[in-house]
Formats: sequence, structure tokens, C-alpha cells
Amino acid sequence: MMRQQEQSEARQKALENFILLVLGASNKKISLLHLEKEVFLLWNFHPLVKDFIVFIQHYRGPYSKEIEDAIRRPFYLENCGAIHIPRTPTTSVVAGLS
Repeated sequence: MMRQQEQSEARQKALENFILLVLGASNKKISLLHLEKEVFLLWNFHPLVKDFIVFIQHYRGPYSKEIEDAIRRPFYLENCGAIHIPRTPTTSVVAGLS
């Protein structure tokens, strides 16, 4: 049980760092949809990433619950200033390096 928790924590930390890497490649804030599309492109070209993130088909493009959860509720990158969540629920989440 402890081993599974350690793996889950390591996966969450790696996912958040992966997102931070994608955000660092952009010089502006991007929407959650844009972030998912950028990660999906990387997901298509790197075999290790395919085992790491799950994408499902969505009418606006590929969707990943893991990415959305990591953006909306970051654990390891909570205070890094990279993720800005608007107060209104209808506004899309934007992310970028501060």
C-alpha cells in the first residue's frame, strides 16, 4: 500500500513538472485547452509519455483529466506562480510563468 502511494505521489510530481516544462516554452499565458493540445502533441511523439497521461476524445480536442486536475489543484507547484485560476467558473483556466 505504501509503495502504491509513493508511486502515485511521484507520478503527480512528474506530471506537474511536465506541465511546468510546457508552460516554460510559452512566453504568454495559455488556456487549459491550449495546454492540453500542447501536451497531446508531446504525448504522440514520446513513448514514455503515453504510459504516463491518459487522453480521451472530446469535441474540442484531446482531453486529459490528469492535466485538468493538476492545473486546478496543484500539489507540488502550488506556490510557484505558474497557474492562475480565474474566480468566475465560466472563464477558462490560464497558465503561464510569472
